[in-house]
Order: sequence, then C-alpha cells, then structure tokens
Amino acid sequence: MPLQILDTENADRNLTSKVTVLTDTPVASEHALCQALVMLGDGSKNLDGSGGDFELTVTVDGQTAQPAPQVVTFGTEVRATVWSTPFPVPSNKEVTVAVKSPNGADTDVDVTAHLFRLDSPVVLADAATHGGSTATLEVESLTAESITARASTGLADSAMAINTTATSDTVVTTGSETLTYTATAVADGSYHEVAVDGTIDMYYAFQIGENTSPTSVKWRGYVQTEGDKVEVSAWNSVDGAWDQIGEIDGVGAGLPVSERTFDLTDEHVSTGGTTGLVLLRFSSDGGDVATNLATDRVLCGYMPSKAAVAALQTDLDTITDDGVDLTATGLDAIATTEPSGVAGTFREMVVQTWRRFFKATTATATELKTYKDDDSVATTQVVSEGTTDSIGDAS
Repeated sequence: MPLQILDTENADRNLTSKVTVLTDTPVASEHALCQALVMLGDGSKNLDGSGGDFELTVTVDGQTAQPAPQVVTFGTEVRATVWSTPFPVPSNKEVTVAVKSPNGADTDVDVTAHLFRLDSPVVLADAATHGGSTATLEVESLTAESITARASTGLADSAMAINTTATSDTVVTTGSETLTYTATAVADGSYHEVAVDGTIDMYYAFQIGENTSPTSVKWRGYVQTEGDKVEVSAWNSVDGAWDQIGEIDGVGAGLPVSERTFDLTDEHVSTGGTTGLVLLRFSSDGGDVATNLATDRVLCGYMPSKAAVAALQTDLDTITDDGVDLTATGLDAIATTEPSGVAGTFREMVVQTWRRFFKATTATATELKTYKDDDSVATTQVVSEGTTDSIGDAS
C-alpha cells in the first residue's frame, strides 16, 4: 500500500542539543497509525561523519512516546536517514519529532522530516491518467504480520536498529568488578571487567518498556585467557529458565576485541511485575574457567511486540478490500459544534439542518431566525408573504 505523507518540514538545524524538526496534527477527526522519517544532510550541509548514538524523540499531545529517546547508532556517513517505531495518534492530537546528535560539529545540518500515515487508504490513480471511468481506491488489509514485518525491516538494518543500554538492575553474582555496567553504554575502550579465579556468573539487565519484544543483543569485548569460554544466555520468562543463545571463546592478550550478535525471541522479556525487563547472562562452570570477561559495549535491540500489533489489528478490522465499514457508533465521533453563521462545510450543513427543526427558531411576517445555544442569532432569512410565500437565503 502506498504510504500517505501527512507533513514534511525542512530547515537547517543545530543538532548538538535536542531540536524539534517536525510539528503536526495529523488527523483532526479520527485516530491514525503514524511513523516519522528524518533525513540528515543534503550533500551540502551534512553531518560531520563522526557517527555515534543519535537520539530520536516523539511526543503525542505533549506526552513522550516510549521508548525515549530512541537511540540509533550511526556509522561514518555524512548523510543518513533515521525513522521511528510506528506510533498511534488519537484524533486531533499534536505530534512533535526531535533529534539530537552526539557530535559537537553538527551545528548546521540540513534536516528534512516526514510524517507518514501507515493505516490510510490512498488514491492510486484517476481516470484521466489510466483511461478508466472512475478513480481507483486501493486499501491494504493490514494484519499483525504485515505491520510486524514493516517494523522488523527497520530494526534489521544495523545502522538503524532501535537499541537500549544496560540498566542498574545488572547483577554480578560471582566475580570482582572493574568499573560498572555504566561503562558499557559507549564503545570507547573503557571496559566493565569481571575477573575470577573460578566460575564466573553475572547478567546485564535492559528495560525495553511495555508492548515491545527484544530482537537481539550486540556485545563488544573479549574473554581471556586463550582456551577459556563463556556461555551467553537469556532469561525465558515463559519457561522460567535460562536459554543458552551463544558462547564466546577466550583470546590471548593483545588480540583484538570481538563483536557478537545474539538473537532473542519474544519469550525473552518479562511481562509480570517487571514488564519490559530483558536479562543477558554470562557464565562459565568449572570446566570452562574464564579468568576475565571484559565488556566495552552491550546493547539490546527491540521492536513492537506481536501482542501490541495484534491489538492494533483489532482496531483496523473494519478496513476491507472494498472500502471502509463504519462501526455502529462511528459517526458519533464527528463534532456537533454549532456553526457560527451560515454553514460552510458538510458537517456544519448537517448540524444546522437538525438545529433548524429541533432548536429555537422564530418566524414573523418578514423574517425567520435560528438561534445559537447562547440565544444569539445564528441565521436570518427574509420572508415574503403573498399568493406564494417565499423564504430567502440565510445570512
């Protein structure tokens, strides 16, 4: 289904602090599923190319959409594109999109921000273009699978992944620490080290919020000494047990660090009292003794959960290939605010017609008046009596 662009804003921006790049009220009379796309650099006013963690923040009606900020790791490209996770917008609510760069040189960057609507029927072509007798309207039947696939596509690109860093729920059960989990937020060569003479056991914790599922964890670091091995596991909240998702072999002193990605499933996130908690465990037994586990950086990627997408699908079930079916109370969402004068829109015409017969009206030999709720005159029509009575246009 072709996407509908609701708003586009372009300007040169100073990205060194969080700056709003788009402000829009997408749809006044109905709810919508939206996604923001931000394009940084135009070939002239570009990013400085240092890369790092860029932040994308979305608000809806003044409330910050979670997770916030959405952290996207950029490479060294001087022109890049970043998009948000899909988010619902209630009718007549304002959306803002803000961006922040980690680089002090990004003080004058050309930024183009788009706001897309993902759930809207779009007119594809008219009769004049394709020789038909009527305009063509195509509506895609959105399913949980199609929306999940769309979100997953954005997350699968390593340059665009939505990631979060470890939290204070991180626990070292066995081993002595050098620095703490806070050293793992940035790949800067400062390591969170856990050293032991025997068995090692610790886990990193991540908070990905409600209605999300983890996709993978990315780890950068090393295990010493050569011949040692550490098992990597994730807590399965359904089975109540640790699932092994990989292992890391030890290296000798002076060898380069390794970067590993371990896949996760939607069972690797808690949904009870610790909703949104993901636990990543590093451990070894007596047979695989790790003398040193050093982590430079560890991130957890995530996307909207299947349950969240399924709930959204429930709200979209009235969309069919033949058009849109109204629910029993669908028209009740249309405002019944009284017109300030003679009706100028279809909504006002319907409301004014009802008010003509069921609200206050006066008629004399020369004029007919309708009234507002505050008893002031809404419209006046000239009346002429004779063989044929006539009533003129309202004013």
